Amino acid sequence: MGELVLPFSGRPRDQLVDPAFLIAKDNQGRVSRAGTPAFDRVLELIADAVNGTSVEVTEFVMDAAAIYHRVVPLDQKWPEYSAEDE
Repeated sequence: MGELVLPFSGRPRDQLVDPAFLIAKDNQGRVSRAGTPAFDRVLELIADAVNGTSVEVTEFVMDAAAIYHRVVPLDQKWPEYSAEDE
């Protein structure tokens, strides 16, 4: 299993919904960035686990980010999310 994450911290609000900022963590806590082979492998594992496709999983995260962007106050502070290997 793995994680597909779109960290919000450190980016302007108008850049939240951008799949280029996606990261994935594998089951060992290793981080990979969108567009890399390691990222694609983790994304495929996640898609298989939920009986979907990589595109569907990515769209789900992007849709959630878009909803967040619309409903959360502009001054909302986000907790830091570690984008480094664990």
